[in-house]
Amino acid sequence: MKEIEIPSAESMMWHVIEAMRQLGGSASIAEIDVNAIGIGGYSEDQQLKMHKESASETEVSYRLKWARTKLKMCGLVSSPTRGTWSLTTSGFTISNEDQVSELYKSVIKKQDAVSSGAPQGQSIETIEIDAELEWRDALIARLRALTPSSFEHVTKRLLMEIGFKDVRVTGKPGDQGIDGVASLQVLLLSFPVYFQCKKYEGSVSASEVRDFRGAMAGRGEKGLLVSTGAFTSGAIQEANRDGAPPVQLVPGDRLAELMKEHRLGVTVVTREVEDVTIDGSFFSAFT
Repeated sequence: MKEIEIPSAESMMWHVIEAMRQLGGSASIAEIDVNAIGIGGYSEDQQLKMHKESASETEVSYRLKWARTKLKMCGLVSSPTRGTWSLTTSGFTISNEDQVSELYKSVIKKQDAVSSGAPQGQSIETIEIDAELEWRDALIARLRALTPSSFEHVTKRLLMEIGFKDVRVTGKPGDQGIDGVASLQVLLLSFPVYFQCKKYEGSVSASEVRDFRGAMAGRGEKGLLVSTGAFTSGAIQEANRDGAPPVQLVPGDRLAELMKEHRLGVTVVTREVEDVTIDGSFFSAFT
């Protein structure tokens, strides 16, 4: 089988800048990625390829993350709040892909001296991103090792920690894709939110988002689709399609971050950088 080729992170840098310009200069990671994928014209096969064999995100997503990091190193973008990225003045005014490439090369020359204490072939940024990926993949691997029912109950626990009320797992044969329901309270109003859990190693497609929305028909208009894998750009666009009930997507990398944030299944020791380890005792309650 022919190897699926993915553009390098460096070649994605200009796609990210163009995507952010289209979005007005500031946007969420998901918005930037969807637009950058469209601008780059990445195929469905490219989007479905996972980073390494057991990673928690796609290769395209991983390289787009690196593209944003490299742009930040160049002073072309910033991340003023978690999950949000903005173009700097230089990011708005830089003219073309060649200028971005030349700027990055000059920054790397300066970084080489700073990174002299890092293992050969690795910069400080590489070590930090790979360390994050390591604990995240370990957590996702534990989640994938659970039975479908246990994964649904872990999702229930997470939703309770986040603040959802009356969270119930309803998944059973014939449930038509609905694994549970919770109540979301906004001021004096309360809404049912239906959720589906997908213990995936690959990417969830647009058709699966449509199927989930179809399962919600007649029950409610707010859905949550949780996966240990990723979502294609088509799935993200389908989840937010105009005129259809929105479906909130929680990919594996975001799921891992939420579990870390609420200290579910992980132990976090903060030194100069976070040291995250998997808490095996948490999962024993679900097996």
